[in-house]
Amino acid sequence: MDDERAELGGAAAVDTLGKAGSSASSWVWLSAPAVALVVVVPLLLSGAPTAQFERTYDSPKALAKEVLEGLAANDFEGLRALALSEAEFKDTIWPDMPVRGNFPVDYVWSDLRSKSTRALLRSLARHGGRRFELLDLRFKEGVTAYDTFVVYRQAQLLVRDEQGREGALDVMGSVVEKGGRYKLFSYVVDR
Repeated sequence: MDDERAELGGAAAVDTLGKAGSSASSWVWLSAPAVALVVVVPLLLSGAPTAQFERTYDSPKALAKEVLEGLAANDFEGLRALALSEAEFKDTIWPDMPVRGNFPVDYVWSDLRSKSTRALLRSLARHGGRRFELLDLRFKEGVTAYDTFVVYRQAQLLVRDEQGREGALDVMGSVVEKGGRYKLFSYVVDR
């Protein structure tokens, strides 16, 4: 068998069992591309973890409606969960950011999370417990496309309150789109 392995070069061996209940086994030699097909492709097709976001929405408006529901319910934890997680930021956003060589990722994440949390707490203090109907949504600072995602900057929600008054709410910072799905980047709002 050692002679056979030497002839095959970079091949890999796979032990296959015989018929069910049989203790017989045989060795099948596979080349590296065959191993990739046998091992890697099924992992990709099985839904193995990829760099995707959790809790995404079909549109920025659907996300904005969820934020308004969270504000009405005074749901700090639920609202916080709508924003990027540390893993989502570090694994998906950070690798495409142009400033990544200038600052450590842990510092940038800590700063973003802290500012986002403070902005969310301000929004809850001001608007928590109030119901708003979303009329429209716009992004005051436009759109920036990166290699693997798009950022819609500085969301502004045009709303109607329970008394019928219309106005604008700056309670969401930016929205990130990846693969046609939308997620809140953070609650940081430039004033």
